[in-house]
Amino acid sequence: MTNSVKHAPGATADVVVRYGRSTVEVEVTNGPALPGRGAAVGSGRAGSGLVGSGSGLIGLDERVRQAGGTFAAGPEATGFTVRAHLPYRPMPTPSPGPGPTAQGPGPGGVGAPGSGPERDSRAVVGLGPAAGGLGRGRWGRRAAGGVLPDERRRASRGLGRTALAAVSVPLVTAVLLFVGLRAWDVLTARQSLLPPEDFARLRIGQLREDIAPLLPDRQTTVRPARPGPFPSGATCEHYVPTADPFDDLSGDVYRLCFLDGRLAHAELFTGKAAL
Repeated sequence: MTNSVKHAPGATADVVVRYGRSTVEVEVTNGPALPGRGAAVGSGRAGSGLVGSGSGLIGLDERVRQAGGTFAAGPEATGFTVRAHLPYRPMPTPSPGPGPTAQGPGPGGVGAPGSGPERDSRAVVGLGPAAGGLGRGRWGRRAAGGVLPDERRRASRGLGRTALAAVSVPLVTAVLLFVGLRAWDVLTARQSLLPPEDFARLRIGQLREDIAPLLPDRQTTVRPARPGPFPSGATCEHYVPTADPFDDLSGDVYRLCFLDGRLAHAELFTGKAAL
């Protein structure tokens, strides 16, 4: 208010106070100086004969930052606005930033001449959501460096949760897929299991119908990685010797080939099988 009286004598001024959860925002906006009312001491206007220190806004900026707040000043429409965010509790002083914006003579500047009807000074106090909340409404944007510490913490937690989800979701999906595939392999292996002792009972020349009770109901979908030759025109069936993925026989495949309804070829292929 002191700056408004000094630099825009006779102009009206609005004072708006907005309360937030952890800070309060104070905004002072003055209109242009009335015609014929020269700038007071500190305006530094040419021809006024009065020269001020020119450090009023700079001093305000320093004091606000020392209290842990942020400060901004600049022209608004045909007047000038000074705005400060102050915490309810003392906070570490933020790193120094650019000084406040000071406007010289001219339209909308400090001490700028202008025209318009004179109006009474008024004070508007915004309380909570009814007034738009802190940092909302006509001055919704914050000054540089004005992000509150609790907002920083919430943003950091949000980023942390997002990063955790980005890593954990694909990992959990891959694990579930691997477990599902292994479970399916074990299930199909059990349905196509030909125990080694039953394979040892097979003899070349036996009828398919005679050895049918020893054979599983289903064949395995895996095939030998390096299949050898078998009798021309024969029909081959494939079975596994174990359903345990940790057994030494895991990956081995039995191949039984039948020609004219009789067993013409029986062989165990060891090593890694191929799908």
